[in-house]
Amino acid sequence: MHLEPPAITFIPCEEHFRPVLPTIEGNVDYLALRGQLTTMDELLRTSGVENEFVVRSLKHWVKTLSQSKVEQIELTGEGKCGVIRLEELMRGQQQARFQEHSIRALRCTIARTLLGGSFRDFAARLADSPLLQWFCQVGQLERVKVPAKSTLQRYATWLPEEEMREVINALLRKAGAAISDGKQVLDLEEPLDLSTMFLDTTCVKANIHFPVDWVLLRDGVKSLMQSVALIRLHGLKSRMCEPQEFITKINRLSMEMTHTRRKKNGKKERKRVLREMKRVVTVVRAHAQRYHKLLEENWQATDWSRPQAEQVLKRIESVIEALPVAVKQAHERIIGERPVANDDF
Repeated sequence: MHLEPPAITFIPCEEHFRPVLPTIEGNVDYLALRGQLTTMDELLRTSGVENEFVVRSLKHWVKTLSQSKVEQIELTGEGKCGVIRLEELMRGQQQARFQEHSIRALRCTIARTLLGGSFRDFAARLADSPLLQWFCQVGQLERVKVPAKSTLQRYATWLPEEEMREVINALLRKAGAAISDGKQVLDLEEPLDLSTMFLDTTCVKANIHFPVDWVLLRDGVKSLMQSVALIRLHGLKSRMCEPQEFITKINRLSMEMTHTRRKKNGKKERKRVLREMKRVVTVVRAHAQRYHKLLEENWQATDWSRPQAEQVLKRIESVIEALPVAVKQAHERIIGERPVANDDF
């Protein structure tokens, strides 16, 4: 029997006494971060965003439990096993504990996003920083219980993206609200201008691998044989050896080509290896053309639709057309030792 989610009754969260932050002098970066986190802490509490996040988390939690079609939930603690109903789960300490975790999930995710780094790095930094413990509300007078990296990872997906987007939009609407009676809703000096969007279009120079001629041949063989293997997997076969054998062979030749530069007669070895690669490309291209024709004429025998078969056919066609050009270019440069103008290819 499907359970209807029980009504949500928000329990006001009582904050634990947090240790007073130490006085740090002479570190401008720390003071800037402290000021930023202090402002964010005030906005979370006064804007209602934190409570909104908790309420939505509660609703999502109850909805998930209700959809599991389980009337009773077993709870184990302190060596005893008890059974409570879903409605009882949302009362008392169970809900209060869930709300505390929801608040920590929001604050830990904000702080980790602000500082960057992995879950493991942030967990270590959180355990060592009184400022982060204060902001994430994990530091108490009697103890400091810091979440592990696995818990931080769960916190990052605590609320579905569409629900989290609504929480953010609510904050933006309050930030963009006009000043009324000489005061802004979030006590900002002026409303946030939501009519302007800023995008980071910075171009960063990336480490790009420019493929040499024989690498193009290797990639072409791998792409064709992977397509052939996919066609064979879906029931269409023509007589040939396993596609993986050609991939293994071209990879071995590629490694040989890489090591020719270390040999005394490297130029002669490069030419020899390239001739072997050209023979492999010729055989592979013929197999790919045959399988292209086989799929074109018998695609109904597979479990693919026509558009799905078209995707595989187009992939094979593009590589088959490009391989002769790549072979000619490699031949001219490695065997013929002739420069090739960019306009020729």
